Amino acid sequence: MKAHQPEGNKQSSLEPLKLFKKEGLVCSRTSAAIDLLRGVFAILVVLAHATEFYKFGVEEENSLRGFGFHIFSHAGFWVSGFFVISGFCIQLSIQNLLQKGRLNWSHYLLARFTRIYPMAFIGLLAAVLVWWQFPYKGQPFPWSSFLGTLAMTQNLTGLFPYYGQSWSLTNEVIYYLAWPIFLCLQRFNTVRALIAATVCALTTAAVMVIIWKVWAGGRADHWLVPVWSILASSILWLAGAGLLYIWPVIAPRVNLKKCAWLLPLSSVACLVFYFASYLNQRAWVLHLATYCAIPFFALLILSGRNVSYLDSPRARRLCKFLGIISYPVYILHLQVLFLVKNWRWQMEITLNWPKPVSYLLLVVVVLGFCCAVGGLLELATLRWRARLLARGRVSRVFLPAVACQEHPSPSLSEK
Repeated sequence: MKAHQPEGNKQSSLEPLKLFKKEGLVCSRTSAAIDLLRGVFAILVVLAHATEFYKFGVEEENSLRGFGFHIFSHAGFWVSGFFVISGFCIQLSIQNLLQKGRLNWSHYLLARFTRIYPMAFIGLLAAVLVWWQFPYKGQPFPWSSFLGTLAMTQNLTGLFPYYGQSWSLTNEVIYYLAWPIFLCLQRFNTVRALIAATVCALTTAAVMVIIWKVWAGGRADHWLVPVWSILASSILWLAGAGLLYIWPVIAPRVNLKKCAWLLPLSSVACLVFYFASYLNQRAWVLHLATYCAIPFFALLILSGRNVSYLDSPRARRLCKFLGIISYPVYILHLQVLFLVKNWRWQMEITLNWPKPVSYLLLVVVVLGFCCAVGGLLELATLRWRARLLARGRVSRVFLPAVACQEHPSPSLSEK
C-alpha cells in the first residue's frame, strides 16, 4: 500500500502537531494516568459483572438499595470510558505518524490488528472451553457466532456464548477503520473530520432509529439495533479524539486545585446516566445518558498531568502493571466468572458462608486468575508484536511518542 500524503494546506492541518512538539503537553504523567485508568476501569467492569452474577436479592427493589445495585452492576458505563480513552490514544498515534509527514495505511492497520486481535482470539478460545464445559442452553455449537467473532463482527452477527464482553471489539475495529478515512477525506484537518464524523454518525443513527421504530416495531432483537448502537457509541470515541486535538489549549488550564469544582459537577453527569438507565432501559436513552459522562472521563484524563505522585517509581510500576492487565482482564473475566459460578454456589451451601464473603472470594479468584494468566499472555503477545513490527519496519506507536519537557521519563502505554 502506498502511504497517504496529507494534502492541502499542510501548515494549517498539522498546526496542532507543532503545539505538541513545542509544549510537550502529553507527558509521561498522562501516559501513566491512562494506564491507571485502563486498569481501574477493567477491574470495575469485573466488579460490575460479578455483582450482576451474584444477585444480592435487591436488584428488583424500587428503592435506594435497588438503585445502588444498579450502579455497581452496570459495566457499560466503564466501557464508555474505554471508548473515550481509545479515541484519545488512536488519534495521538495517527498524529505521531503524521509528524513524519505521512500516514502509511499498511503500517497503521498492522499495528492495530496485532494489538487487538491476539488477546481477543485467546478470549474466544477460553469461551469455547467454557461452552464445552457448559453447553449453552443445550444448543449445538454456534458456528455462526464463532466465525463472526473471528471476523470481529460479533456485535453485528451475534455474540459467542460466555463472551458477551467482546461486543465492544467490533466497535473498536470499525472506529479504527473509519476515523482515518474521515481524516483523509478532510485532508487531515482534524476539526472538519470531527464535525463530519459526528454529523454522519448521529444523522445515520437517528434515521436508523426511526426506521427501526416504524418498520421493525422497535424489536430489541432486530439487526438494526447493533448498527445504530455502534454509530451512537462512536460519539464517545470521537470525544476522545477531540480531547487530544484541544489538548494544547485546555490541558494547561486544568489545575486540580483551581478546577476541583469540576469533579462533583462531572460526577452529577454520571449520576444522570445511572438514574436514566435505572428508570428506562431503552437503548437510545442509555446512549444519550452516556454522553453526559463524557466530561467525567475527559476530566480524569486531564487530571493525570497534575498528579505529582505519578512521577514516583512505585506509581510508575503500579500504572504499568494496571496497563498490562487491563485488556486481558476485560477479555477473560466473563469466562472465568462462568467457570467458578457453580463452585461458588456449592461453597455457599456446603460452608454456609455469608454472601458478601463468598462474593469477595469470587472477585479475588477471578481477578487473580485474569491478572496472573492473562497478564503473562499479554506480555508474551506484546513482545511478539514488537518483534513483528520491528521486522516490518513499522513504527511502534507509544503513548506518548513526544516527551514532556518537565517529565522526560519514557512512556508506559502502548496502544
